[in-house]
Amino acid sequence: MKPMSVTTSDQGVVITEHHDGFDWPRELTFDAVNDFVHSPDVQHENLQSLCLALAAESDKWRQAAKDASIAGTQLDAIGIVDKASSATASVII
Repeated sequence: MKPMSVTTSDQGVVITEHHDGFDWPRELTFDAVNDFVHSPDVQHENLQSLCLALAAESDKWRQAAKDASIAGTQLDAIGIVDKASSATASVII
């Protein structure tokens, strides 16, 4: 999904993206999501949209893990177990 617009910090770092009428954190890492959720101007609808997006990602990871398990593939070999995924997964679970 391509962002419609972005919000940047004073240093020019992209903080949020605007997708289909909702703002989301640029990255789905624990730190980025935590900062987004606790920001003073976050709207309830943005939190709902983010939760649904994270749930969808979690479903993809679970299916990939299930498929990998059936195929006998190591989870780290298909990118399920990495630092960013683990951090995001801890937010979901």
